Amino acid sequence: WLTFRSHALTAGTHRATLKIGDLAAKESPAEIPVTMEVSAVRLPEKFNYRECNWLYLNSITDEALQAATMKDALQHGMNVFVIPSVSIPVDAQGNLGTPNTEAPDRLIRKLRGRAFFLISGPISVSWPTAAQPSAGLREQTFARALRWYADHMRSLGCEYNDYAIYLQDEPGLMGHDANFDAYVAMVKQFKAAD
Repeated sequence: WLTFRSHALTAGTHRATLKIGDLAAKESPAEIPVTMEVSAVRLPEKFNYRECNWLYLNSITDEALQAATMKDALQHGMNVFVIPSVSIPVDAQGNLGTPNTEAPDRLIRKLRGRAFFLISGPISVSWPTAAQPSAGLREQTFARALRWYADHMRSLGCEYNDYAIYLQDEPGLMGHDANFDAYVAMVKQFKAAD
């Protein structure tokens, strides 16, 4: 298919001829007439609705391909991008360590101001293997970690209305079961922490 960028065109019918051929061939290129109707309706520069196609830019390791994919998605009206979640290491006393936020931060810096961010999965706390924190310490540490994340997002220029944490995909798909109960418990944990 072909995508025509009609932003500068007036409303109405536009005609042109598309020439397609092999530059090394002796034959003349094929001439294909093209007719395009440009509507008088213009979409706003900034959408007030959220549109997500579950594009995982972080999985595209080639920088040029990632940039081209991002540009294409933005030009086609996508304004919600999935970014990786963060796991925050803690010591046995619940003191926060330094998480690796390089991958999500890079995407946020590229898209900030042009997109809403959907954090893929809950912000989590990673305890040392031998640690056995009490329930109270777990809750306090998680709350500190979640507040750290909110502060970190603010340091990147993102407030609460710029992102959402996508805790679980389709939590009620199988009805009221153990997975749904675990989801509800996680929602309550996040709400209590924040």
